[in-house]
Amino acid sequence: MKTLYINPSSGIAGDMFVGALLALGADTDEFWQRLRSLPIPAEEWQVRSEPTMKKGISATSYKVVLFQPQKAAHRNVLSPASHQAHGHDHQHRHLPQILEILAAASGLTERARGWAVAAFHELARAEARVHAVPPEKVHFHEVGAVDAIADIAGACIALDMLGVDRIACGPVAVGGGTVKCDHGIMPVPAPATAYLLEGFETRFGPAQGELTTPTGAALLRALVDDRSGRLEGVIRAVGYGAGTKDFPDHANVLQCFLLDTVAASRPATGGSPTATEVVMIECTLDDLPGERLSHIVPTLMAAGALDVAVLPCLMKKGRQGMLLQVMATAERRAELADLVLRHTSTFGVRWYPADRLVLAREVVVVDTPLGRVEVKLGRHPATGELLRLAPEYESCRLAADAANRPLAEVYDFALAAATQQYRQG
Repeated sequence: MKTLYINPSSGIAGDMFVGALLALGADTDEFWQRLRSLPIPAEEWQVRSEPTMKKGISATSYKVVLFQPQKAAHRNVLSPASHQAHGHDHQHRHLPQILEILAAASGLTERARGWAVAAFHELARAEARVHAVPPEKVHFHEVGAVDAIADIAGACIALDMLGVDRIACGPVAVGGGTVKCDHGIMPVPAPATAYLLEGFETRFGPAQGELTTPTGAALLRALVDDRSGRLEGVIRAVGYGAGTKDFPDHANVLQCFLLDTVAASRPATGGSPTATEVVMIECTLDDLPGERLSHIVPTLMAAGALDVAVLPCLMKKGRQGMLLQVMATAERRAELADLVLRHTSTFGVRWYPADRLVLAREVVVVDTPLGRVEVKLGRHPATGELLRLAPEYESCRLAADAANRPLAEVYDFALAAATQQYRQG
């Protein structure tokens, strides 16, 4: 298994991530051809990379040059914080426009396109939480600008070209102090970045200012499979992506490794190597008010639970109760068990190891009479056989709202389109 390990000890921004991936071997003519397939007018932008030094470390600087930057007065009020630590100027675009650009880019494979779409949706959800509006009402200038499109698309193209099977991440440095954006002075991490990093091990520092940007955090949120920070494998390559700013005490670089790893799991029954080991954490409850029970589910998910379920059960003495089940990685077991003890009325929790067999997932975009909709594909991990087609709820909801049509109608159209496109023959 080819694993990418991201070490954001000086934070992460989209340009730093692409620079590190180029240094790992993605800097080829094919990469630049695929990136330039983005249907953005050539007079608006140019991309290039160049070697640079950061505190004695040779790193790759990835730059997006804008020829027609938008004036600040034109920026919409609903927008994330600016890239103070990594340096960008921006134009105003809306999420549907961004998704259309990604859908029309011939250089993006379905895998790369799915990653990019997921990253922009993560950004939209985070900004919606910050501003207390639905995701479709969020207007972007930073994350919708040409540079952010090129950052996210470039990262996804490079990952696809490198043939990465799995992505892991260490603790994320966010910086400290404050950052100046269109709304005024904001705390670091910026509000959208803070939401996007929920569930990630986070470190404040090592410098003042914004080290992790919303774009970088959204890429982590959309791409990372393993947040434990613990990994074993054989290092095949290491690359460094350069940030724009220089700091007095540390190198402003993003370190990334390509490793050959073995799945940290034991085979499932029948000898399949594709099962992954998880821990099931459980307790039974018969005296917890409903509003507290409804609060614990999102709390556990935000803390890194893989899944949470609440099931009715019959307890001792014939009492009606609820069984709380939390699926977690072994690394998250102690933290999640502690949350269950603190946020529920139970006097104890139990846990046990379990194996699971998971489908390989891929998000694609299909055309329907009511617009473009995301669909999740599920393939057998050993044979690659397509077993599942599942239209994504949020994407269907946005299309239904835009067309003023029932959600079920959009869902049916998306399922039919995906079936025709991916299950032919």
